[in-house]
Amino acid sequence: MWLSPDGQPSLVSTLVVHSFLLTAIAPLLLQVLRMLLRFNQAREYIRLSSLHFMIIIFFVINAIYAIGYLTLRPLVYPTYEQFGLADLTHHLWYDGFSVKETITSLYGSLFQLLFDSKLFWNLFIPFFILQTIVNWIVYVYLDFYIDFRDLGLGGSGTTFGGWALARLRAFAANVDVFRPPRVPQLARPYRGRLNALPQREGPRPSIHGVTPQRQVDFPSPPNTQQALEALYDEFVHIPDNEADIDHITVERSFLEPGLRALRRRLTIPMDDQGGPLDPPAAFGTADMFGGEIYHAHRDGTSHVVLHPECVRRVIEAGWGERHPFCTTAWYWRLYFHWYLGIRLPVPEGLVILYAPRHQGDFDIIREIIRAAVWHATDGRLHPLDANTYVFPPAPAPAPAPAP
Repeated sequence: MWLSPDGQPSLVSTLVVHSFLLTAIAPLLLQVLRMLLRFNQAREYIRLSSLHFMIIIFFVINAIYAIGYLTLRPLVYPTYEQFGLADLTHHLWYDGFSVKETITSLYGSLFQLLFDSKLFWNLFIPFFILQTIVNWIVYVYLDFYIDFRDLGLGGSGTTFGGWALARLRAFAANVDVFRPPRVPQLARPYRGRLNALPQREGPRPSIHGVTPQRQVDFPSPPNTQQALEALYDEFVHIPDNEADIDHITVERSFLEPGLRALRRRLTIPMDDQGGPLDPPAAFGTADMFGGEIYHAHRDGTSHVVLHPECVRRVIEAGWGERHPFCTTAWYWRLYFHWYLGIRLPVPEGLVILYAPRHQGDFDIIREIIRAAVWHATDGRLHPLDANTYVFPPAPAPAPAPAP
């Protein structure tokens, strides 16, 4: 099977071998990456870095592979000379332990195993192909038919094509949802206003999906969405001058049309949906997203558009995380603006807030919405003044040393 007449795998391209291997372990790598995101949150308690964690995974996988090979080799080659524990002990005792020699021998053996072993070409390659098919079937079933379709209707619908497109775009965006965006040098205002945001107690909820993006654990009461939407009235601002752009109203969401949202009037002509009449004219501006500020979901979570520094504070305090699409990388803008001729999917400052658990969480979300309105109006509504945040009192002087 897949051997040349002289018994060597010379007819099989090395590139094909690597393609098989990478395709076979792709679903496993996706799960490892998702696990690393959660691991990064806990590593300050475990005192391990991601690099150390990957080294541990590498050695575990190599150990499993080596044990499997040593177990199967006698079955395929009964007369093969066995390397016993006594030989290893003799080598270590009389020849000493050389790290360089050990590593060279290890990778030399692995290379020989991969490209010169009949066992690999006759057994492991068919196994990898079968494993590839099974892994992708399991991954698609769990992520699409179980997870994605249970999240409800979102921007990509509930079809397989919508799921595949969302996953592909999330992979291309390559956004770390726990890493805040940088603050542009010309941002106005340059500083955020959530520096006094308290730390959220308890573990972070799990957020699944891309479009839609929903919380799957720690369920909230069924009327949480209505309670969050009741906060809208506190931030509605209809000025006497119709030309005033600081016009905050409650309308149909521009980002998720099935919901009600807090939105700001655009500075350019609008269409019937409240979006820009000429979408290319709004590229690179806040008007590109229909002036969206905040909207609440049926599961109790909500999306809010914040100042980059406020995004950092919300993530650090544990109140939310970013959307997997919120990037403005050059290739991302090139694909959507130039190739497709449409807006970016979401604003760079879009954050999903976890569902509130009690009245204290509602008070925090109220302040986050206030910061979003402040950011959307460039600080004109809910402005900061000298009394917004009270400075703590000066520390007491140290006692004088005893004579």
